[in-house]
Amino acid sequence: SFAMEILRRATAVWLACVIPTRTSSEEQLPQKDLQVRVLAEGFYLESSDGKSDLPDVLYPWPIRDVDKEVKHAKQAGATVLTSRGLELKDGLEFLIEASPAAAPADVPVGVFVGLFSMSHTSSYARVEEWMAAGNLPPRHNPIRLSTMFTHQYHENGGQVQADDLGDACLGEAFRAEFCARVSTCFLVEGRPGRGGGTWRLASPVRFAAHYRLEAYIGTPTPNCRPYLTPEVQAVQPPITWWAPQVAEHTVPSQSAIARFAAYTEIRLLYVNRENYWWGKQAQVSPTSCWLDMMQASVNTAGESIAARPERYGLQASGAAPHGLWLEFGVGSGKTTTAIALQMKALFGEAATLHGFDSFEGIPFDWDYTHLAAGTFSQGGKIPEHLH
Repeated sequence: SFAMEILRRATAVWLACVIPTRTSSEEQLPQKDLQVRVLAEGFYLESSDGKSDLPDVLYPWPIRDVDKEVKHAKQAGATVLTSRGLELKDGLEFLIEASPAAAPADVPVGVFVGLFSMSHTSSYARVEEWMAAGNLPPRHNPIRLSTMFTHQYHENGGQVQADDLGDACLGEAFRAEFCARVSTCFLVEGRPGRGGGTWRLASPVRFAAHYRLEAYIGTPTPNCRPYLTPEVQAVQPPITWWAPQVAEHTVPSQSAIARFAAYTEIRLLYVNRENYWWGKQAQVSPTSCWLDMMQASVNTAGESIAARPERYGLQASGAAPHGLWLEFGVGSGKTTTAIALQMKALFGEAATLHGFDSFEGIPFDWDYTHLAAGTFSQGGKIPEHLH
């Protein structure tokens, strides 16, 4: 029930019943000087469907937002945080662990962190083949995507630059898209007297996708933000540092000279709890890539009465024997192409897809989204590949 979910969320925060789950593909290797783990309770995890070797996380979980609590407490004139002022925010939470070699005692270091979403148009295996053929960094490289984004923004010292929508993405339309969601650095010191350290960080997410967190140790710079104070770090249950999004803060890269680095990957199946609930009610399952989703949608529509009237004892229309297929909003034409190709596989030349668009983008800002007027604009022209 909803009430039980709220109780479970509060219990997860106050009792800190967190199961550290290793998700690196190299978790069985000997102890490393730097390691990254995702933190999630067992009921947020799901067994893999066999299509991917990434751990499956159902949806983001509630994490304490102390900054918001402090802000509200100040507004209320309070000097002490209480349970009545508890603030939770959904996101993904990670743990970074460093050995004394990576973070010497009492020595300031910069922990550089990149959180990337990976949207695959084709299967995971095909994307890996494409990346290997392009001599891109291999998957086991712990700073794989940090290196790619450093190269993309080399004119800015490798500092990721967000666009007008707050995104920073690169890739190829019909293969994969990689987006930097976090590209930051926080300043810490190795534990007094013995070195090493353990640091929690969290990030909100807006999309269900593959996620990869990369971390490496570098020289601290003025761009690095302060981490939680030792007093705050000593609080139990543990408090998490919320990493700034790329639209808010980014730092120049040091990936080319990183000495200690680590990564972890997960597959987030649903963007939130509500999305998960609706998916279960509709008995639909997440797909491994965007192309699978489009093909499943077309295949389902291809079994409808309109598409297969003869199966239901109805006479097909001479002009549209498999029904009218309409797409409202073509944009770049990526979905148009995918739908048309699947339609051709089902019906040959007997069905036509009709697309409608001004190709000038949306006419006004969309509420509750990051989509501003003009988004999806093609300059008023039909994309070349659709002619």
